[in-house]
Amino acid sequence: MFKELKLRNRILIGYILPLISLIGASAITLWNANRIKSIFQEVKRVEKEILETHKLENSVNAMILGARGHVINPSDVYIKEYRHGSKDFTKVMTTLEESDVIIQENEVEQEQYFQELIILGEQIQKDGDNIIRLVQQGKQQEATAIATNELGSELDRQLIALYAQLDESEQQEINQKVTQNIIQAENTLNTLVWVFLIGALGLGGLTTVIALIVASKATKIILQSIGKLVLLLAKSP
Repeated sequence: MFKELKLRNRILIGYILPLISLIGASAITLWNANRIKSIFQEVKRVEKEILETHKLENSVNAMILGARGHVINPSDVYIKEYRHGSKDFTKVMTTLEESDVIIQENEVEQEQYFQELIILGEQIQKDGDNIIRLVQQGKQQEATAIATNELGSELDRQLIALYAQLDESEQQEINQKVTQNIIQAENTLNTLVWVFLIGALGLGGLTTVIALIVASKATKIILQSIGKLVLLLAKSP
C-alpha cells in the first residue's frame, strides 16, 4: 500500500507518523508527571495536617499555662501568653473547620481527635477568659476555684491521654503514607524513564525507516526522469 502512494503523500506520512508518535509519548509523559504531582500534593497535605495538629496543641497548652500562671502570680506576661494562645487556637480551629484538604473522610481518628481537642479548647478558652476577668476585678478566690476545678489535674490527664492517642495513630499513618508515596513515586519515575527510552528509540527508528523509503523512492523517480531525459536528448536531431 505504501508503494502505491505518490511521493508527496509519502513525504507527508513521513512527517505525520513521527509527529503522532511524539504526541503519544508526550501524553503518557504528562499523565505520569501529573501522578507525581498528586503524590507530592498528598505529602504536603499530610505535612500540613501534622503542622496544624501541633499548632492546636501548642495553643491549648499556652492558654492553660497563661491562665494558671495569672492566678498564681498576676502578671501581664501571663495575660499575653494566654491571649496569644487563645488567638492561635481560634485561628487554627477556623482553618480546620473551613478546609477540606487537611482532613479526609477516611481519617476517622484524626477527625475525632480534632473534634475532642476543639471542644476542650473552647472550654479552656471560656474558663481562661473568666479567670483573667475575675483576677482583674480582684476576685482572686473565685478565679482560683475555676483554675483548680476546671483547669486542674483532671484536665491534664484528659489532654495527656488525647495527645498520646493521636501520636500513635499519627505515626502509623505517616509511616504508611510515606511508604506508599515512595513506592508510587519510584514506579512512576521508572515508567517515565522507559517511556522516554522507548519513545526516543521508536521515534528515531520510525523516522529513519520512513526517511530511507522516501529517499529510495525519490532517488528512483529522479533516476527514471534523468534516463527519460537522456533518451529524449539522444533521439533529438
